[in-house]
Amino acid sequence: MCRRMQRFLFEVQLAPFKQLGSVRAAYGLQYHIEVTELTVGEWSCVPAYAESLEATMGAESLARLEQEMTAVLPSLNWDARTIYDNFMGIARGD
Repeated sequence: MCRRMQRFLFEVQLAPFKQLGSVRAAYGLQYHIEVTELTVGEWSCVPAYAESLEATMGAESLARLEQEMTAVLPSLNWDARTIYDNFMGIARGD
């Protein structure tokens, strides 16, 4: 790795971010699972979201989506925790 890369691992022109020092690897992860028991209800208060939901899933879609989310929420939370824990284990070198 060249000296510049060792000193400045990242540099974005409009939003500079620098990592000082030398590293063997850099990791990044973006995983959005911000779903809670309140998410569907909160999103349904946004008119564009509510309209899109009904256009996509039909009449009474809000109640169906709330039921479906309630059923799968524990699994989604478990998946999110597993991905996070595994990623952090890799980053720590476990």
